Amino acid sequence: MPTIRSRNIELGAYYGELSIQDFGAQPVAGLRFDYHISEDLFTEVTYGRAKGGRTSFEELSGNIHCFPMLRGASRITTCPGIQLAPGEVFIGRNLAMTSALYMIGGIGDVTFAGDHNSR
Repeated sequence: MPTIRSRNIELGAYYGELSIQDFGAQPVAGLRFDYHISEDLFTEVTYGRAKGGRTSFEELSGNIHCFPMLRGASRITTCPGIQLAPGEVFIGRNLAMTSALYMIGGIGDVTFAGDHNSR
């Protein structure tokens, strides 16, 4: 099984859907950066950005859409992680891929309509 050298990094991008209460579900895109401290310990930083849809108030009040309400949201998160169960997945007889079960937790900052909320 391959081992991760302590100085390895991972860069990635993601795309998905973010549901903001009363603003509907909208596309979200982001970047992630992982730094592997050892074979079992790593830290990850992610950044994501999404635009909010129209609120139910905007939908129900006719021409209020000329004056858009709150719109954008962004989030940055820092997370430590630990690999719990490294392994391999076998797909057929000739294909094996590495796999891992890991636990991650962290803190982050959400910016929504100019307001910051750190957790």
